[in-house]
Amino acid sequence: MKNYILDKNFLKPFLRKVMKKERLIAPIEFNKDIIFDFIDEIDEITTNFTNSIISPKRFFFPQSDTILEYEKTSHVKVQPIVSYERRVIFGIRSCDVYGLLNLDKFYSLGYEDIYYLQRRENVTLINLVCSDPCENGFCIYAKSGPKAEVGFDLQFTDLGDKYFVEVGSVKGEELIKIAELFFSKIIEKDEERRFEVVLKSKSCFSHLYVDLQDAALKLKNNLVSENLWQELADRCQRCGGCNYVCPTCTCFDVVDKDIEGQRGRRVRLWDSCVLGGFTRLAGGYNPRSRIEDRVKRKFYHKLSYEIEKFQATSCVGCGRCTTVCLGNIDTASVVRRIVLGE
Repeated sequence: MKNYILDKNFLKPFLRKVMKKERLIAPIEFNKDIIFDFIDEIDEITTNFTNSIISPKRFFFPQSDTILEYEKTSHVKVQPIVSYERRVIFGIRSCDVYGLLNLDKFYSLGYEDIYYLQRRENVTLINLVCSDPCENGFCIYAKSGPKAEVGFDLQFTDLGDKYFVEVGSVKGEELIKIAELFFSKIIEKDEERRFEVVLKSKSCFSHLYVDLQDAALKLKNNLVSENLWQELADRCQRCGGCNYVCPTCTCFDVVDKDIEGQRGRRVRLWDSCVLGGFTRLAGGYNPRSRIEDRVKRKFYHKLSYEIEKFQATSCVGCGRCTTVCLGNIDTASVVRRIVLGE
């Protein structure tokens, strides 16, 4: 794959070309927060941000997603609802790229989830390398940033007045062809400048040390006191915020909703493993009725079980759970306590 240079003056014209071919999603400022949304006007887009408050996961695994419609007549007619819309996400960060790689494994393990996988197939990712660290991010210790090594279609590194553009896939190369006149060849100085920028970024991202590997080892060997889970449970607000902002959480519920008469739809909704109803069975029995059991399983899942299945934790170090957790039992805080043996 080739690499290119894109002058910043050509960024908006390039994205306008993209919008004519595919639906564009990009970061915008909304009520002083950064969110990813569908773009109607190029001037809505911002590149001046560290990360969004919620990951772009919702464009692959929506918070509320109708997965089929049905009609009861002499027999039941079922129509799956699968999205085939082609989209481009511009400005996604490295941690969220790695979050999607984690979701790819989950949604294709054993049973292939067509609702997620079809959206994933139809999306092109333009990753924006981080220059400044998030306040609560520790991606460098989760090996997910500030620059992605895999998973992107295009990757932009800010060199000041231009972007160094890496092509990571055929989809990325096809996107360049939409407006190839805007892209120029790289020279040796561009490579050197890119190396310096990434190296400087990495040095800035070492401010928040989180030892995920040591915590995972202690969990695997059952070296964590049960008292810790009780204390964390006492602090948990049962809000589910940590799950909702996490780029790798996959908890969901499925409900049927009537449309009219004998017609209805089946909807997949975000859920949270720390909520009491998540593990409640049809007969009313709940194998994890105690909040301490649910909190314990959440961290075992994130930091231990995922290693057994996918050879990596499902924490990408984005720090969003630290931002939203009211009880200060976010992943970074809990990992430190596990490592310290508290």
